[in-house]
Amino acid sequence: MPSLSGLDSLPQSSFLFTVCQVGAEATLKKEIAKNHPELRFAYSRPGFVTFKSQELIAWNFQLNSVFARSHGLSFGKVNENLELALQYFQALKKAAGTRKLRLHFWERDQYKPGNEPLGYFPDQWSSQHQANLQRALKQGDLTSLFEKSMNPKMGDIVVDCVSIEENEWWFGAHIHTVDRTGEPGERFKIFVPDEAPSRAFLKLEEAIAWSKFPLQKDDTAVEIGSAPGG
Repeated sequence: MPSLSGLDSLPQSSFLFTVCQVGAEATLKKEIAKNHPELRFAYSRPGFVTFKSQELIAWNFQLNSVFARSHGLSFGKVNENLELALQYFQALKKAAGTRKLRLHFWERDQYKPGNEPLGYFPDQWSSQHQANLQRALKQGDLTSLFEKSMNPKMGDIVVDCVSIEENEWWFGAHIHTVDRTGEPGERFKIFVPDEAPSRAFLKLEEAIAWSKFPLQKDDTAVEIGSAPGG
């Protein structure tokens, strides 16, 4: 595993972003207040909560939280003007040394699972925001800042671009470590097939993907569980 030394040269921040399931924001804030009293609530939208520290937050900071799906250093928000983000990306690349930069674009949750309206599909905001950024990177001859593959290796720097509203996204970053999935926003893109009997399919698929359990073709799996009415 690559060393996490040499992080002091990277851009610093006293803000931390977290993402959670819609409806868990209040519980997340209580959890952070208990486990990390040095962090103070700063800003929130459904599924997205930021905190501020009196001191700079270390790049290898480990958040003790059950309710935060993902977290990282926060460097601010972007509306139509991409200049701030581009300056940050350039500074980050210059200070990264041999570390590779990966670009992850994703959205905060807009609805609770199962409450999505008919016709809704995720990543509409983030797809447009990413297209705008890629256009700006190309115009500024900066496309080489990021690796072509989004899949990070241990020790890589992952730049998190989180779409908060239709015309607003926030950017931050984290170091990829063994306890992270490597997926944008730490969320696997898994969908319930028509033949699945319930949404429990998602839990099983995500658990297998997260644990990297070595299932092979023709293996027999026994599921032991229960549910109301099930």
